[in-house]
Amino acid sequence: MRQELITYDLFCQATQKMQEQGEKISVRTIHSHIGGSFAKLAGFLKRWRAEQAHAQSLIDHELSTNLKQAILAEIGKAVAETKSKLEAQIAQDGEQLDEAHEALARQEKTLEEYEQQINALQQQVGVMQQIQSQHVARIALLERKLEESIQQHHEIDKKAVIAETRCLELEKQLFRQEKDTAQKNKSKDKKSAISSAASI
Repeated sequence: MRQELITYDLFCQATQKMQEQGEKISVRTIHSHIGGSFAKLAGFLKRWRAEQAHAQSLIDHELSTNLKQAILAEIGKAVAETKSKLEAQIAQDGEQLDEAHEALARQEKTLEEYEQQINALQQQVGVMQQIQSQHVARIALLERKLEESIQQHHEIDKKAVIAETRCLELEKQLFRQEKDTAQKNKSKDKKSAISSAASI
């Protein structure tokens, strides 16, 4: 804030706010709020303190002892009531805080139970995944063995067809040989009969 804007009215407003907030009144603390030159602020502070002292003396002079005591009694009564209300509010807040702590403890316990259940479920899922992997591997093995068995059956069927075909060929050869042998024997018998008849 520029120095030419610092007025005594602004100075008094700042000191009043500082008093309400319980701040120490000094040139340095006032300067931290409104700025300005230290010399000017020091003059304002001197004037302000003189006015405060004069006002206080007028109050002390004008008020009677009985009025002062009555005012002090009312102030004491108000302070006591305020203290009682604050203590009741503090007690109520303490009860609410205890309830909040209990609720938090219950929630933490419930959360811990949920975490335990989740861990147990995760372990079960791990076991099930392991079992599933074993089943998949077993199924793959059985499928491979089934495929090998089918191939073996195909090979056996092929060999059986080849063997049957070979057997038929051998039977045909044997039949032809037997037929040829029979014809040869028949021809020999015929020649023998002719030879025997000729010799007679």
